[in-house]
Amino acid sequence: MPESFSLGDQLTVGHAIDILAALMGFADLCTATANILQRTETTLVTMSTTTLSNLLVQLAPDCTSAQVDNLLERLTFKNGRLPHYSPLVRVGDDALIICPPLIGVRLVDPLVLRSAGYDPNRFGPIGKSLGDLATRWTTWLAKIPGTLVAERIKVTYPNGRQAGDLDVLAIDPNTKTAVCLEIKWPVDAWAFTEVVKVEEWAEKAARQIARVRAGLASGETTAKLPARWPDLSDFTWTWAVGIPRQLCVRPLSEPDIEVTSLRYLLTLGEPTNLEAIAHALAKPDLPVAGKHFTVDRLTLPLQRGTIHLDVLIMDQTKPWIPFQRQTL
Repeated sequence: MPESFSLGDQLTVGHAIDILAALMGFADLCTATANILQRTETTLVTMSTTTLSNLLVQLAPDCTSAQVDNLLERLTFKNGRLPHYSPLVRVGDDALIICPPLIGVRLVDPLVLRSAGYDPNRFGPIGKSLGDLATRWTTWLAKIPGTLVAERIKVTYPNGRQAGDLDVLAIDPNTKTAVCLEIKWPVDAWAFTEVVKVEEWAEKAARQIARVRAGLASGETTAKLPARWPDLSDFTWTWAVGIPRQLCVRPLSEPDIEVTSLRYLLTLGEPTNLEAIAHALAKPDLPVAGKHFTVDRLTLPLQRGTIHLDVLIMDQTKPWIPFQRQTL
């Protein structure tokens, strides 16, 4: 997210980063103290809300006290909120505990977005702004030689009523190739249950684009293509759902609709033609178990018990490089 991205209530991602940086500092100090004293309870710093707010205003001078208080409220755990996105816990009437394990640099974007999402009135405009990020796909596809790209193409019935739209459509007139993407921009999943939710979102998007595809195929609806674009009736089409970073492992109920991520496609390098992208969507090349990685069991002692974790072990001698990267 760019720092200017609005989170509502005059709070931006830039403000959130400044405030979270200070909270991360507290968390690091707590962790360091615990390591020195060998006492885990020292990892949790507790202070009054007023004291914490005043300190954060000093450490983040570009933020007002109202912005600090606003973000502190968003990050405080309460009924209906997941602890993954609520690293502050209220104790009594006016004290907060900072939980270091729930704060990390890599998690800034999902943390601030999820915390904003608890308020539907606040998250509505944010969701719209996230949808606008579909232009990243357009920009990337437009770099492919010989490719024409358009976004938000209206699909209408003969009476002019809108039947839907094509989020991103890329075509190559020379090879008669068309790639249509339904773009979704969910917040990154942190837990397995949220991975499932993203897959459900992709499934819903696939059904949505399937309805649009069926209407166009039957002639019931028409896409308002840009001027001077060729007729696409004899083009070979590839239909897919595009999300930011997650790949879906379960097959979709809709035939011939793929799910991909911008992160995955970017790993393929600079594409040389749109046909290669269509092939990468239809037949994605992924790491192979037993070749590029293995799944093992890690056992950790914890006081009188043990914790068993399934872990991925990467083979550093056999790094995974997508096959398509050699041909794009």
